[in-house]
Amino acid sequence: MKIDKKIIKELSDYLDEFNLTEIEYSENNVKYKVSKSSKGVVREQIVSTDNQSKPSSAASTITSENINKANIIKSPMVGTAYLAPEPGAKPFVTVGANIKKGQTIIIIEAMKTMNHVPSTKDGVVKKILVTDGEAVEFDQDVAVHSTADNESMHVRLADESICIGSQKAQDSYLNIPSLISAIEITGADAVHPGYGFLSENYKFAEILEQHKVKFIGPSSELIRKMGDKIEAKKIAKSLGLPIVSGSETGIKDIGE
Repeated sequence: MKIDKKIIKELSDYLDEFNLTEIEYSENNVKYKVSKSSKGVVREQIVSTDNQSKPSSAASTITSENINKANIIKSPMVGTAYLAPEPGAKPFVTVGANIKKGQTIIIIEAMKTMNHVPSTKDGVVKKILVTDGEAVEFDQDVAVHSTADNESMHVRLADESICIGSQKAQDSYLNIPSLISAIEITGADAVHPGYGFLSENYKFAEILEQHKVKFIGPSSELIRKMGDKIEAKKIAKSLGLPIVSGSETGIKDIGE
């Protein structure tokens, strides 16, 4: 097992720079874990992952069947795959069907938003690698967690994990600087906010957009509009959706 001391030094520097308590990082089948105690003592743990089994990926299945990787259309995000626009409807594509560039081939539901995935080129469908309603991943996943969630299921199932703070939510899951530092450390290009915490925080989504990182969910502008109940009601009404009768604007005094 080859240990890169430069990585340990860089992780230690990140602990100080972003006021983190623990960082985990994997590279070349070696997992580095660097943590800092309350007294400022830095400890590192290094584990070889050469013998750890990994679940087979769609890419390996495709390779075994000699399908050109350049023609694989992968999910652009983590979510649930649906092969048809609604239950019982005709699927977007079938094996052997001719498809055109830009044609919807599947939809991915993420954060209650239906995202249409288009074909990147003209061609013929050779195989569909997911089933309807199946959960799909996006490249390698990184789990962030607080010190209280070191052994949580999402951490154990992730390819990588990074501790972003203490068990207090404001020091970890609500700590935007720590989350951004985790993104920079791992080179992540998309963030699934989960539920609660920052999932409906338009400022967080806006910061990710500014950093060219995909927020898996609605745009920051849409989150902002839906967060304002009066604005949300106006939008729903303009789209012809039924709304509860009542004031069209905010009330200014008790008389209203």
